Amino acid sequence: MIKLLNSRYKDSEERKQVIQKIQDVRNGNSFEYFKQEFYDPNTNEISDDTKRKLLMDTRVLAQVLDFFISFCPILKPKVVSGKNKKNIKKKDRLVKKAMKKIRWDTINPQIYDILETEGDCFFYIYFDDEEDEDGDIIPNITLLDSKNMINAIVNNMNNKTIAYIYEAEDIVETVNYTTGEVDIEDNGQFVYIFEKGKSSKIGKKAGTTEEGMLVEQEGDLIIKTKDNKESYAEIIPIIHISSDKKANEKFSIIPAEDYVSLCLKLMAIQSDIRATNRQMGFPRITALDCTYVAGDGRIGGIRVAKSIKDKDDEDDEPRKGQIIEHKASTNQAMFEEENRLKDALYDLVGVTNPTLMKRVGSSDSSKVIQQVNTRMEAKITRYVDNIIEEFKKYFMVLFKENQVYEDDYDIDYSFTKPRNIIKNSKYDELLQDDLELKTGQATIKDLLMRNGKNLEQIDEHFKEVNYEKVNGGDDISRDKEIKKEVAMEVRNANATLES
Repeated sequence: MIKLLNSRYKDSEERKQVIQKIQDVRNGNSFEYFKQEFYDPNTNEISDDTKRKLLMDTRVLAQVLDFFISFCPILKPKVVSGKNKKNIKKKDRLVKKAMKKIRWDTINPQIYDILETEGDCFFYIYFDDEEDEDGDIIPNITLLDSKNMINAIVNNMNNKTIAYIYEAEDIVETVNYTTGEVDIEDNGQFVYIFEKGKSSKIGKKAGTTEEGMLVEQEGDLIIKTKDNKESYAEIIPIIHISSDKKANEKFSIIPAEDYVSLCLKLMAIQSDIRATNRQMGFPRITALDCTYVAGDGRIGGIRVAKSIKDKDDEDDEPRKGQIIEHKASTNQAMFEEENRLKDALYDLVGVTNPTLMKRVGSSDSSKVIQQVNTRMEAKITRYVDNIIEEFKKYFMVLFKENQVYEDDYDIDYSFTKPRNIIKNSKYDELLQDDLELKTGQATIKDLLMRNGKNLEQIDEHFKEVNYEKVNGGDDISRDKEIKKEVAMEVRNANATLES
């Protein structure tokens, strides 16, 4: 049985077209899709230039996607553990360096974006330099263009991917020091095959060659193969994060494909409202049996028209000129349709729609807010779970390359699942911390671990606190003191909001 690329897309080319359409509509290049949706191609009553002017492209897709992503959390790595303090300390150092090197705080929101607009997010794991000043080797990742991941080979029995096939151009840019410009060397199109233990690059030209590549010639094709390092010899060096991939398919359905049609309809009604408003302010004028002889037609100005005498008319009296004003008017139904389409779009994306937000926005009940965010929470949870699962591969490579990997402790090491899936403000986090401390659901140690401190750092923290207390002559326990500090922060935040 051959696995489907996806139930919606018959081949990679169709999938590329869908991704490109989403990108165009998001970036304000929606005119061609708008024309296909609302104009008959067999009629030429209105020119393309006029149609383009009638369209008010509000980039509503970009707005709703940015709104959704603003609720998605930035994931933090778990607290490392191990058999001894030396390993724990090194692992902690490696994780911090890795997060900085791959620019995680920037990449994480981008992943949510790609899952919405491209369905699947792919990263290639590689090493770009030698040991640093501490003797650590940190693997890097590069983001692959999802639409260029043209296929994957999947085992029919266990649904595990055997290989990924990626298509890309090999373009090298160099600085021309004579002209001060950038010279571009196009080495043509290449196919990359990523599989367990090795990666291959296939093309008709030599292109760029990485160190350690085995070069072979088969007909007019040049095949370059590079074995993976020992730390990831048993895995495919691809992190594949899916949005919603079914077991019998290779790639996910692209969520934003369903948003495009609603976005175009919303832009159409907004364009109609704008055109109607313009006609109300600037009505079209028709002059019958007369000609304008003075005035300029500015707002609030006066134009003078002179009646026309018909040369063939036996009567010497000229025809009585008429000025006819064509005026449009809006109605409530247009605005109701705009609100209905906007609510439908937000519901489809999974975020609370504007109408519902107006109704519950003034509520001081957290239960109400939580209920209206249920759909969004479920969607973000799925994305977070998929990110956590796939990045286990990266952390395994990081630890193995630096000889600190311990199967008992690190086999499931990745990012930690946030306590609140929907991103909270600092004020909300302080309230929840205070509540957990007062009810005994968490200790100071738990809170410090959530903030990324390992056991050694926590012990050091308490030693410093106790030292300060002793020297300060204060015999209040640190647990009580922290509770007071948190309560004070909450009171200050409340006072700020009230003012």
